[in-house]
Amino acid sequence: LTPAWGDRPLAVTMRDVSLMGTRLVAGTRVPVDQVVRVAGQGLEALAQVVSARRMGDGWSLHCRFLTLRIAGRPGQFVSKT
Repeated sequence: LTPAWGDRPLAVTMRDVSLMGTRLVAGTRVPVDQVVRVAGQGLEALAQVVSARRMGDGWSLHCRFLTLRIAGRPGQFVSKT
C-alpha cells in the first residue's frame, strides 16, 4: 500500500477482496478519503479509504476500488488455501 505519491510503501495484509473493494490490515492509520495505491500478487489498484478502525496493534482499512487490474489468464480462478 502506498498512501501518497513519493511515500514509501507500507506492508499490509489483505483480508477480503471483491471487485468493489478490499479490507486491509496495516500497522499505520491512513486517513479516510485518502486515495492509495494497492499492489501485490496479481492485483494493482487505486483505492479510496472509506473507513479506518483501530484493531489491536494495527488498523483495519476498508477501501473502495477506483481502478483495478488483475493479472492472470481470463477465466482463471483465484483462491487462498
